[in-house]
Amino acid sequence: MIDAIAAVSSALSADSSAAAQQTPAAPDFGAWLDRQVGAVNDSVAQADHAVQLLAVGQAESLPDVMISLENARMSLSLMVQVRDRLVQGYEDVLRMQI
Repeated sequence: MIDAIAAVSSALSADSSAAAQQTPAAPDFGAWLDRQVGAVNDSVAQADHAVQLLAVGQAESLPDVMISLENARMSLSLMVQVRDRLVQGYEDVLRMQI
């Protein structure tokens, strides 16, 4: 009887440890934000490069340059809005009475 209980107990602990290993870690907001800031930076750098190519006459087409500039502008605008919301939330927390 005790051997059966030990076998069930070891099987349950093996199942729970396997389930714990399969559970993904919680998403990290800081890492996500870092990736998004990097993506915005890449977008702005790509737009800057497209404008430089246009200035020296090596750009493929003006519409592609304008699309790249607009994508960079929209990405940067969204990032500024996210920053403003984060700062507003932080200020709200600071104003809370304890």
